[in-house]
Amino acid sequence: MQIKYLKVILNKHWNYNLLNIFRCCVIYIHKNKTNMETKELKIQVPAGYEIDKENSTFECIKLKKKLKKNKEVNIWRDIKCINGVYIDINSELEPVEEILSGEGGDENIFLTEKYAKAALALAQISQLMPYYGGQITNEEWESDEWKYSITMDRNEIAFCSSTHIKYLIAFHTEEQRDRFLSFPENVQLVKDLYMVD
Repeated sequence: MQIKYLKVILNKHWNYNLLNIFRCCVIYIHKNKTNMETKELKIQVPAGYEIDKENSTFECIKLKKKLKKNKEVNIWRDIKCINGVYIDINSELEPVEEILSGEGGDENIFLTEKYAKAALALAQISQLMPYYGGQITNEEWESDEWKYSITMDRNEIAFCSSTHIKYLIAFHTEEQRDRFLSFPENVQLVKDLYMVD
């Protein structure tokens, strides 16, 4: 009896987990010398993949990622698969690829490292605000009192004073704002928040 091998070949760009699943996958087809025995073979194609009909042969079946159809995305629930960066428990940035969204626990994945760094900067700035006069409350934003804010203008730190227009980094006094910016670490946090290199 001859044994021929039908191998499932993985594209080198495939997800590492799929590679582990199929690494040792070898399927045997048995042929009898005198009469040919026919066996039906069904291949379980993983979700998100399809058989590459152009590059497959009877002896070697190749799989490829399905092309994503451009479904209109208007809200978070419309996104089916996301890539990006998340902030781990140690405040380190970790890349993720091809996460199916909508399964929960994926709302903390940012599109790019810059967005994740901006979120880290905002968290740190929010923790510093009690030491610089405290957060400006919604009631205070309704008042006619002046607030002193930090923003960006053409990638340069800029100051704004307003009574009702909200800014992410706002202080009750100019002195609080200026003292905040007197520390280079805080200046870097502002640049990270506004995604400026």
